[in-house]
Amino acid sequence: MGLIARRRFLIALPAMATTATVHANGLDKLRSLFDQAMPPPRVTGVLLDVSGSILPGDLEIYRAAMLQATAAVRRGDRIVLGEISARLQPQFRLAFDLRAPDTGRSRADDVVAAGKTKEAMVLFEQVVGREGRASRSCIMDAVAAMGDVLMAAPERAKSLLVLSDMM
Repeated sequence: MGLIARRRFLIALPAMATTATVHANGLDKLRSLFDQAMPPPRVTGVLLDVSGSILPGDLEIYRAAMLQATAAVRRGDRIVLGEISARLQPQFRLAFDLRAPDTGRSRADDVVAAGKTKEAMVLFEQVVGREGRASRSCIMDAVAAMGDVLMAAPERAKSLLVLSDMM
């Protein structure tokens, strides 16, 4: 735990101590309060459909959803992007895997996290702007492969965003 994280926890400790009970679930309450004061790092997996059935209007919706997902990135969070394409599960690969650092220097980490947000959008636009679209969408293969990536991630909080017309 970094110095800033420890300081935040110690500041929140008196409030935690007054609300925690001596009962068996007291430790769970303490952990819950700690997680409120110091949210755990999370990983967000994004699957982007790059098939020929995607219309320009769909891309605007995907772009807005990606902006929301990247805007939520905090220190210690990670965002990964994979493509829904004609590739089957064994050929799945990530377009990018970005992590916002949490070194305990909150201001510096916040600046780097904001930079990672911008970098994620630039990389997203590169994937969207590629020439040649996939001939089909192997959606379930991509979901299964991203599921493997998320399950292997050390972060406790995990989410999946699927950007597809589902065709």
